[in-house]
Amino acid sequence: MVELPEGCVTKESLAQNIFSECVRKRQYKEMAEKIILAAKNYDVDSHNAAVLNMLPGQEREYTSIDVAENWKGPPLAPEVLQRFVDPNFSQPKLN
Repeated sequence: MVELPEGCVTKESLAQNIFSECVRKRQYKEMAEKIILAAKNYDVDSHNAAVLNMLPGQEREYTSIDVAENWKGPPLAPEVLQRFVDPNFSQPKLN
């Protein structure tokens, strides 16, 4: 059995435990130095959503680039580029 140090265990939300003080104090540079590691993308998405919900202001979503650098072939439609999905990254979105 693996025993975790007391500082690594929480009964509250991980997002709240790790990021709430930085959000409250608007210490966004310090916030960028903190992470939650998760084995599954579903868990990563859940933690990301919880942290985003803590942030003030309106949410903005930025999409991926719809062109390939140094591409010598015919132009590729964004719909074609969107089909190439890496399981290690979140799904890009068309607007």
